[in-house]
Amino acid sequence: MTKSTTKLTPKVIVLASLGIVIPLFILSISFLAVKSDAKNQQKYAQQRAEMDERINEKLKAKQIQLDVEAASEANLKSQ
Repeated sequence: MTKSTTKLTPKVIVLASLGIVIPLFILSISFLAVKSDAKNQQKYAQQRAEMDERINEKLKAKQIQLDVEAASEANLKSQ
């Protein structure tokens, strides 16, 4: 019974370490991308809500202005 032992060459060690490090790097980058995307989506939702609020305020102000103009025209016609 002979036992064959092979010595690991530096080339094999480098390739093996790259085989471990590269997938870990890809996973960490993808995790950071997902985390950043979640923050961006939250920020965009907040901005959309603020814009909707401003648009609604403008529409209400315009409607009030139209109502006032219509009322003043009605007063002028009735006089």
